Amino acid sequence: MRWATVILGAVVAGAIGWWAAAGPNHQDSDVAVGVAAAIVTIVVTALTKWANRDGHPIPDPDQLAARDTGPLPPGAAGTDPPQMVIGDLPGQAVAWQDRVELLDRLTVMAGHGRTVVVCAVTGQRGIGKTQLAAAYARARVAEGWPVVVWVVADTPANLVTGLDALGAQAGVRQPDTDPVDAARAALAWLRAHSGPCLLVYDNAVDPDLIRAWTPPVGAVHTVVTTTRHDFGNLGEPVDVTLFTPTEAVTYLRARTGLTDDTGAGEVAEQLGWLPLALAQAGAVIGPRRRYRSYRAYLDRLATMSVTDMLPRPSGDPYPHGAAEAILLALDDLAANDPDGHARNLLDHLAVLAPTGVDPAMLAHLTDDDTAAVVLAERSLTIPTVDTDRTVVHRLVQRVVRDHNQHLGRLDTLLSDTVDRLDAAAQQTGEQWATRTLIADYVQHAQTLATHPTDESTTRRLLTLRIWMQYWLGRVHSVSAALTHGAALVEDCERVLGPDHPETLESRNDLALAYQAVGRLDEAIDLYQRTLADRERVLGPDHPDTLASRNTLGGAYRLVGRLDESIDLVQRTLADRERVLGPDHRATLASRNDVANAYWMVGRLGESIDLVQRTLADRERVLGSDHPETLASRNVLASSYQMVGRLDEAIDLQQRTLADRERILGSDHPDALVSRNDLALAYQAVGRLDEAVELCQRTLSDCERVLGPDHPHTLGSRNDLAYAYQAVGRLDEAIDLHQRTLVDRERVLGPDHPDTLTSRNNLAGAYQTVGRLDEAIDLHQRTLADRERILGPDHPETLASRNNLAGACETVGRLDEAIDPHDQPAAQQ
Repeated sequence: MRWATVILGAVVAGAIGWWAAAGPNHQDSDVAVGVAAAIVTIVVTALTKWANRDGHPIPDPDQLAARDTGPLPPGAAGTDPPQMVIGDLPGQAVAWQDRVELLDRLTVMAGHGRTVVVCAVTGQRGIGKTQLAAAYARARVAEGWPVVVWVVADTPANLVTGLDALGAQAGVRQPDTDPVDAARAALAWLRAHSGPCLLVYDNAVDPDLIRAWTPPVGAVHTVVTTTRHDFGNLGEPVDVTLFTPTEAVTYLRARTGLTDDTGAGEVAEQLGWLPLALAQAGAVIGPRRRYRSYRAYLDRLATMSVTDMLPRPSGDPYPHGAAEAILLALDDLAANDPDGHARNLLDHLAVLAPTGVDPAMLAHLTDDDTAAVVLAERSLTIPTVDTDRTVVHRLVQRVVRDHNQHLGRLDTLLSDTVDRLDAAAQQTGEQWATRTLIADYVQHAQTLATHPTDESTTRRLLTLRIWMQYWLGRVHSVSAALTHGAALVEDCERVLGPDHPETLESRNDLALAYQAVGRLDEAIDLYQRTLADRERVLGPDHPDTLASRNTLGGAYRLVGRLDESIDLVQRTLADRERVLGPDHRATLASRNDVANAYWMVGRLGESIDLVQRTLADRERVLGSDHPETLASRNVLASSYQMVGRLDEAIDLQQRTLADRERILGSDHPDALVSRNDLALAYQAVGRLDEAVELCQRTLSDCERVLGPDHPHTLGSRNDLAYAYQAVGRLDEAIDLHQRTLVDRERVLGPDHPDTLTSRNNLAGAYQTVGRLDEAIDLHQRTLADRERILGPDHPETLASRNNLAGACETVGRLDEAIDPHDQPAAQQ
């Protein structure tokens, strides 16, 4: 009875609202619809709370397939965390036709799953599948479901970006975490949520991609919208069809304010019963509109020749009636937009990514604040629940692009759009807080690159994409940098040639991305090629050439090619002092790299002298609070610790940690590194309880901020294991060492130096508890791999040889105890 009252109240409220606006006040039908909808929303919200009082649940889908039903959020009133609605959830379209049967079926199927349901909502473009899923999502939001996530899933990058946003809101990632890692952490968080939660993947095109990113367990309902019919194996399909005659006439009556149902049926038939086409028609038919009657619209439609206004489609024809309806809407827009601001904005939106634009980008596309409103009034943009994004339907985008191509102005439009995107991207730059926007702009640039452009525009677009690749690296979007960078290098080589400076820059940035994920062989190959080409094309003293030489030297150090590393970084430092001056930031960075190289080969005094000079110069040139100055202070503290100057080391580590937390924030990766390094210093002087406590805090924060697979997190887990081992918590230490080794092998690969360190440390832990056969086996494997990867004279190779000798001596295998030694296996 309560729910019957809710429904009756909604109908009565809507009727009264319509009559009050359209009757005595003589308002336009659109205004009347808006007034009625607002009143219905208020009344239904109040009545829903009343209907649910005293703990009465919303009816189960098995019992009642009602459109606005579903489980309530868990917990007592007032105790639940704030509701999270993530993504650009589409709002309700003007005169939305409530497709009762389809929405009820979707509700029932989602409800059956209890933990997870995948519903493939299939159909051709413009048929209303996204609006159906959005109506379901809005109902779940209205019911108070704690988490509702809307993800555009047409590309892997867009899917990751959507889940990355969930990770940010849930507090499981920070701006400098790689988006794929953040997306995985967000999905894990969603699986563990008590629910109920809704995850919508809109416009999916790849079943395998969706399957890989669908939570297999947990209180998550998953809905997928797609135009493809090969998603059936993912879950229960809900096939969205064209409007029925009743639905079409009801929609047009509400949208136009006309009561000529016969005329409405004729228009719907001519437009193929396609919801998107009817939305375009409904925006221009009615009193005080371009076509005052259905007959006037039909007469104009009869004179339309799509072939005269659009290029002939090949392989992917327009749905029946869609192109004609959209072209008539554009014709009406021209008549009511004398300055052309709204059409100009629509033209730009049509060549950008279908995910739409944010307010910052919108401001660069138009300086007319009303242009977006004009497009929304004519259903040429898609309403969103959050009004901070402007989105155009993909089919509308296609017609607008094709129309501009037919008119011969597509190249000019693309060129102007590149300029506007460049301005927005330059404004965003490398700021940590704008990481999602940078990913957005990369998508726009990649979309622009798919359209045919003239040579000049293509070259300018490549320059913009190179900058975006650099920014992706700066904000640690490594997975996006790998994907974007590989395509960018290929395009630069094809368009600009292999020797163009921008091609060389794109190759260097891709190498940096390879290095960041531990693909060192590929990184070194690209660095070597880039250095050789820059020396040949730009000359040996060009700043870019010097940067390439220094970067290659650093990569050599990572793989144990120490003599080559020292030679390159020493040469680069001398050349930078000569070419750029002793106080240039690049020169100071070179001096720091030489100090690192010296340290690796045991030239500790020279290393510390260089680090001290670099720190003094950075404080003088950059200031005491600059991140590079703090990095130098941290390196100096670690150097002091290694040579036994422990009091000085602890003092510097404490100062650096305090400054990094003050300047960068306590969750910044540099602050986490400082906290971990301070813990190691405490351990070195025997302050073991403090060391364990700091290591535990740091690991917890790394897992929360960076995710479980981030290299910093894996390093922190390794250090906590070492701390447990130092205080005799050996079972916990071995468990952490084993987990870290498995994760490093999976994330970084079996040959990465950090993986070899984990194997060495696990061997040492086994030796400590008397599992000597396992320890010797691991030491032998680690030594063989270090000799192969790092070389026989690398310090870590020598440490492995020493560790194996110690283990062999312990079990009496003296002939295998190769080197003299004083101590058991060294920890790293």
